[in-house]
Amino acid sequence: MIRRGNDPSDEQILDYLNNLMKADLAGIRTYSNVEWPENLKEEESYMSGFADSLLRKTRTESEARGEARGKAEGKTEEMQANIRSMQKNGLSAETIAQYLNKSIDVVRSFML
Repeated sequence: MIRRGNDPSDEQILDYLNNLMKADLAGIRTYSNVEWPENLKEEESYMSGFADSLLRKTRTESEARGEARGKAEGKTEEMQANIRSMQKNGLSAETIAQYLNKSIDVVRSFML
């Protein structure tokens, strides 16, 4: 709940909300008269705000996308190496495509 008081200021409300998102207890105390327990004061340095949570989630999602992209690139490189090895052993594009269950166009795109 946000109470605007007698002399409301949009800047103060935005500053208060910003402090909430950053989990900045000192900044929050500026706008509230809540008595903070000692154990909460000690934990203040370990608290993470909403923005930190979003950042961690974004990093995790980015890492997952990067990992998936890396796996896909690895599979592509492996397929290319297999196709070129089969080609060096004298197999035709049609035969390689049949063995790998790929289209002839895909096979030819990886051949030397």
